[in-house]
Amino acid sequence: MSNQLDELVDFKQIFLKVYRNWFLILFSLIFSFIVASIYNRYTTELFLCESSVLIQEDNSTLPTASELIYENKSYNKRKLSKENKALVLKSYPLVYKTLSDLRFDISYFIEGNIKVTESYDAPISIVCSGDISDLHGKSLKIDIIDENRFSIIDISNKNELIRSFNEKFLYHGIELVV
Repeated sequence: MSNQLDELVDFKQIFLKVYRNWFLILFSLIFSFIVASIYNRYTTELFLCESSVLIQEDNSTLPTASELIYENKSYNKRKLSKENKALVLKSYPLVYKTLSDLRFDISYFIEGNIKVTESYDAPISIVCSGDISDLHGKSLKIDIIDENRFSIIDISNKNELIRSFNEKFLYHGIELVV
């Protein structure tokens, strides 16, 4: 059996070819890793998103989470399957917590040498108090000076202020803390 395999594939010949061309193989591996890392660094990130859809069964309005938990009398007239009940119970708190934790009302961008990248884990955090609808579309640039101070630049009118971390200040009538 081994004689037939040796006749079909000459392992010694393959090993000698690899041994003679080791530098080409090493060069192609290094080149491939460099190209792959550059591609991964400078392409737009794509994320997988999955969701469940709750389909209404009786053209009635969906019950609130409290109606489902406490089995409200008005809810008893509306029948939902156990699977749909579970989806409604899971979705309200989960979506609220996710949106409040991720702070989708503020976007952070990190300027690199080549590309400006949106970051979900920013090195700083901006806390807004009050109605932030007036800040929609406004942009700030923050440069960290040292451990205690930072420079904040309003992109629209190029005004620059130097502030301390955890110090409250007004930006377009909204109180911010960095």
